[in-house]
Amino acid sequence: MSSRQAPRSREVSAGAVRPAGALPRVAVVGAAAVPGSRILDTIARAARASGDGRPPVAIDRDRGRVATAEWRLVDPTDPALVRALRDVDVAVWVAAETDLQSALRVRPTERRDLVVRTAQTLVTAAAAAGVSRLVVVTSAKVYGATPDNPVPLPEDSELNGVRDGGVVGDLLAVEEVIQDARRVHPGLSITAVRPAALVGPGIDTVVTRHFEAPRLLTVKGANPAWQFCHVDDLASGVRVVCEQDLGPVVTVGAPGWLSQEQVESLTGMRRVQLSEATALVRRRACTASGCCPPRRVSWHMRSIRGSSTRRGCGRSGGPRHTTMRPAWAPCWSRSRVVMRSPVAGSTGWTRRWVPRVRPSPWWARRQSCDGLDGHDGDRGR
Repeated sequence: MSSRQAPRSREVSAGAVRPAGALPRVAVVGAAAVPGSRILDTIARAARASGDGRPPVAIDRDRGRVATAEWRLVDPTDPALVRALRDVDVAVWVAAETDLQSALRVRPTERRDLVVRTAQTLVTAAAAAGVSRLVVVTSAKVYGATPDNPVPLPEDSELNGVRDGGVVGDLLAVEEVIQDARRVHPGLSITAVRPAALVGPGIDTVVTRHFEAPRLLTVKGANPAWQFCHVDDLASGVRVVCEQDLGPVVTVGAPGWLSQEQVESLTGMRRVQLSEATALVRRRACTASGCCPPRRVSWHMRSIRGSSTRRGCGRSGGPRHTTMRPAWAPCWSRSRVVMRSPVAGSTGWTRRWVPRVRPSPWWARRQSCDGLDGHDGDRGR
């Protein structure tokens, strides 16, 4: 996890002052969804451990599972959101799509309109409610898959993702809203959190579906560098961002990256290699049948998954990255996240490429950081 350090703000809504050392009160917008729920639960546990009597605020249309939060039911696209953000220091929203099955049921234009309206409403409501910081989770995919991408890819690289009707185009639209908001609302600090490919219980994305196929699709001549981010590590990373006021951009993921050969060895899966022309034909067929959104093949042809994420600190030797205090480290190393969470054939696979009506067995199994062997870094590679 790496970031530039922003000045730590002590001011909170309504002109109150947060005592030095006190945790900020965090509101999670979209808290009923899988990643929002994990973030909310992590922040709630941190608040209890610190002895802070103020529970985090959970905002969504419907109540979720986390009972230790204060639920405020409101549509995130409703201007009434400003009332739900009262007495909140930091607001968190996961814009990244983690339920591909539901996303494919909605027309791309409707999905884009919804995510943009949510972003615009949240920015306006946060500024009006006196929220000091807004944390928006998008994805490292906004950097784009280009042949000349360096590995690792610095978090302040240009956003070269394809601006089409897919979910990456949706996130780029959200990033544009964030950029405009920084100019229009200078008093509102905004942090964009861009995790590597999200995996974990309940996460359904193009990447997770790639590993549910009988074989791993590869494109001849391509050498992708794989990096994953477990949803529990995203949650702990967002907690650190909220507590330390990090920004304006933070990348989160397991340290380092895996080659295609390493992924195949860890998963026990074999590849099927296609020419670029054949792969593009397959992409059009999958898109037409609704199995996956456009632009899927490009992610297997080029490397973008190696970010500048480091264990507990930013990249050394450069003015754009600073050490985080206290140091953050993921619970899931790059090998462990593959073997135990998303990509191990021994844990039960859906060996058919079909639209899912329920999570695969290995995603349904809850695997939290609690009780595991702690911050193991790259151990087990």
